[in-house]
Parts: sequence; C-alpha cells; structure tokens
Amino acid sequence: MERVSGLVLMHVVLVLGGVVFAAAPSDLTLHYIPGQLHLTWADNSSDEYSFSIERRVTPFPGTWSEIAQVPANHTSYQAGGLVNGMTYSFRVRAVSEFGYSDYSNTVSRTISTLLYSLRLNTPNGEKNLAAEGVYPITWGNYYNPPERVNLYYSLDGGSNWVTIVSNYPSTGHYSWKLPAETTSECIVKVAASDDAFSYDLTDTAFQIQGYDFDRPGGAQGWTISDVYDEDNYPIDAGFRFNWRDPVDYPNKPGADPAGNLQGSIAIVKDKPGIIYSNLDNILAEYWYVDVMSPDLTNLEYWQQAAGMRVQIAHCMKTKGKLYSNTIFKVVDTDLNQVRYFTYPGIASQLNYCTYNVNNIWNMRPIFFKNIPGFPAHYIFKEITIRIWGDLGYQYDEEENGSVFLDNIFPIYPGTDYDCDGDTDLADFTALSRVWGTATGDPTWNPLFDPYNSGLIDIYELREFVSHWLEGVE
Repeated sequence: MERVSGLVLMHVVLVLGGVVFAAAPSDLTLHYIPGQLHLTWADNSSDEYSFSIERRVTPFPGTWSEIAQVPANHTSYQAGGLVNGMTYSFRVRAVSEFGYSDYSNTVSRTISTLLYSLRLNTPNGEKNLAAEGVYPITWGNYYNPPERVNLYYSLDGGSNWVTIVSNYPSTGHYSWKLPAETTSECIVKVAASDDAFSYDLTDTAFQIQGYDFDRPGGAQGWTISDVYDEDNYPIDAGFRFNWRDPVDYPNKPGADPAGNLQGSIAIVKDKPGIIYSNLDNILAEYWYVDVMSPDLTNLEYWQQAAGMRVQIAHCMKTKGKLYSNTIFKVVDTDLNQVRYFTYPGIASQLNYCTYNVNNIWNMRPIFFKNIPGFPAHYIFKEITIRIWGDLGYQYDEEENGSVFLDNIFPIYPGTDYDCDGDTDLADFTALSRVWGTATGDPTWNPLFDPYNSGLIDIYELREFVSHWLEGVE
C-alpha cells in the first residue's frame, strides 16, 4: 500500500493473473429511517462502472440477491418495502470491466415498529421540479421532536450533500429555492441539528430541469425562426442563432473568468447594414424574429406554473426601437381546442444595453391570469419570445449586434405559503413576517418574491390579495 501524508490510500486494486479488479467498497453502514433503510459506504476504486447492492431477508427467503445497481462514484442507497419483524442484511461490491470486486462488510437490521422524531413529507416522490424555482420542504415532528433542524440536498442520490440552511427552527416548513444545476437524482434531507442520526430523506429521487441555458450547447431545444416583416415575408438580414458564454454581463465570448460556463441564447446579426424587405412592392415597416421553446406538454413544472419570466438584453445599436412580445400556445381543455395568446397586447420598448460594457437586463414577469381570456384549464404546448423592431434598424459595423435571452423560468403559485391548499389568514401572517425584507436579510425567503425583484413590497401584497381565500371551502 502507498502512504501519503501518513494515511493509507484506500484506492487499492487486487491483481490476479494479470487481471486488475476494482477495489472492494468498505465501511458499509445502515440507518433506519421512516419506512426505509439508508445505506452508505466508502468508494475505494476509481474504475468501477457501478455498485451492486445485494440483500438477504430472514427468516424468508434467506438467500442473497441483487436488488439494485447504482452509478459509479455513488455511495448511498435507500431500500424500501420493509416488513415488520424481518431481518434485512446488505452487502455491496464494485462492478468494473473485469467483473465484480470483493464484497464490503455486511450490515443487518431487524425491523420493528418505532416512533421517529422526523419525517420528510415534501419533496417526496415528485417527478421533476424546475431549476431555480421555489418549492416547499415540509416535515413532520413526532416523538421527541428537535427544536431546530438542518436541511440538505444532494444532486447524486445522497453521495454528496449541500447545506440549504442550518439550525433552522423546526416549524415543519421551509421555502427552498432550487439550485441551477439539472439532475435526475436529487434528494432532500432533514436532520435534527443536535443529533446527526435523527433524519429522514426523500423516498424517491426526483429530477431538476430547467431552461437556464447556462451550459455548453445551452439552447436546450429552443430554436430560432427566419426574419420576417409584419406581412410574414422573409427578409435577408444576416441573423443567426447562437449560445454565448457568458451571460451575467452580456460580454463577448470568453470574457468571463476561466471556468465560468454561464451562457445565454443570442440572436446575432453579423452582417453590417440596414434591415430591409426583399420585396420592393411591399411597404413593410417592421421585422421580427421568433425564439421558440420545445414542446412543453410533458414537463410537469410548466404545467403547474402560474406564470413565467424571461430576461432580455438588447445589445444592438439602432436608429429605431426594439420591442418584445411573448406568445403562448395552449390546449384549452374546456373547449378542446388549441388557442394562442400574446402578452403584452401593446409591447413595451426594450432598454438598450451597451455590448461588453454594462448589464441592463429587461425583466419580463408574466402571470397567466393577467392575460385576457386565458383559459382556466389548459395544457401548455409552446412559448415563443418575439423580438421585433423598425425596418430601418442600424447597428455598429465594428461589432456583432445581438439580443440575449436568459432565465426563462416558470413562476409557481406563490400565496399558499403553508401548503395547506388555500390562501388564508395563516398565509397572510407568514407574509407579514418577511414584509420589507430584501435579498441578504436574515429572514429573506424567495418564496415570497414571485416577481424576483429582491424586495418584499407592495407588488407581492397585490399578488397575495388577488389570491385571497382561493381554495377555502
């Protein structure tokens, strides 16, 4: 074994007949949480494909069998389907291209009916949630409940944990702003602050999905149309669709610090000159470009949204003006037909942002109930962001003119703060506790800021009043 800094390296391989096997996992531990057994182990190999988890149940059937395989580098598994009075034993081994490693140590537990101080209620079986959306973490306090708890999330099924909040009063409710990262293996953990062995986990891992564009190839299914005039005739304007690094200041590609992979969708006009119509006999006045989402039908977090927001950075030098509209394609399930809605009806002008100099994002929060005639029952199909302006549009010939889109996210209903299905006095009390707070304040919580303005003020109160007594029977 090789020693480094006085510690024995655990990444040891077993060599037999010239074949190199992955090192066996070690330190397998088992913890009984409500309805499940939580397994953790040490990963001592660097070349495994996966880990095989085996279980033996006694007195019946009493034989070992593989119940699951988890991906490489995972060091956690939750086993459910427990029966009171049965004894469950577990062992784990690594799987590589040459076969199986030796087994880890064996751990066992006999199931008996016990009372627990904590039980995680939500999220606990959801299929997917939106990146950077706000979602409630709720838990129950039972026998000998703790006064304070720590909340965590994991993006890899429980192998690595990130702290959400520490030493939080055990009220049973916390509004969690999800991370920007996307994953299919997110779980949440609630633990007593004074007892690391008193905890519960999400029963089934869920997905975090989103359209934040902050990764290479960040268009994520969005596409760009050709350029047209208001009569839908095509215009030869030299536009193209791109993903640009970075985003927070719509700088030129590569201008951010090394390793920053943030990005935006960019509508790039890379040919000098004025936009004009190809047809001389058409007296067109405007040009437009559409940026269109993929089909949203099967994305639950869009179907559950109360609205959406988009950030637009207008970085084209112009003699005219630039505007944006949002077009929604939905299936009205009451009428059983496809319908289109445009918001706002009269578009507002976009503020200009000097390319590679300053950071002026145009924020566009939209609540669907504010769109005239929007159906009460619907299925979301598509979103189109339309950028348009005067045909005499001019930009600097030494720079590529661009319009950046970023952070196109759903907004969830934000007034049922205690998650009991209605908006009532209890929710008003919760809002009053954070009234006037801003990002960075100790009591700040993003759940109460659906407009993402960074301040809990009159706009949030108006939104609350518009939902007053919804759901109350």
